[in-house]
Amino acid sequence: MNGALQETLNSKIEGIFSRQTQMENRLLGIAALFSRADSVRKAYRIAYGGNLQDENDPRLAEAREMLRSFFSSLQEGYKEIIGDRQFRVHFHLPPARSLAPPGSLRYLGRL
Repeated sequence: MNGALQETLNSKIEGIFSRQTQMENRLLGIAALFSRADSVRKAYRIAYGGNLQDENDPRLAEAREMLRSFFSSLQEGYKEIIGDRQFRVHFHLPPARSLAPPGSLRYLGRL
């Protein structure tokens, strides 16, 4: 491979990794905004009062509903400003267990 082509490829690859890092940081920032919200914290307290190993536990169902309710309140403003794009939110319990309801698309909210 000639030097110019290799340089172009390396530049493109570097650009992809740079954009990936920017997107990861942006998404982490968005997650951080919600991580301290009273409704989110309350939902997690409720979830931790249940059986984290049983996805059908009523406390987990209650926590899911609280999260859905909280994020649905944001839906109107998001759609009004952003338009047609969907906002997806997903929550986990340790160790990387989904808090989404069984059989769902694994998202608690599609705004």
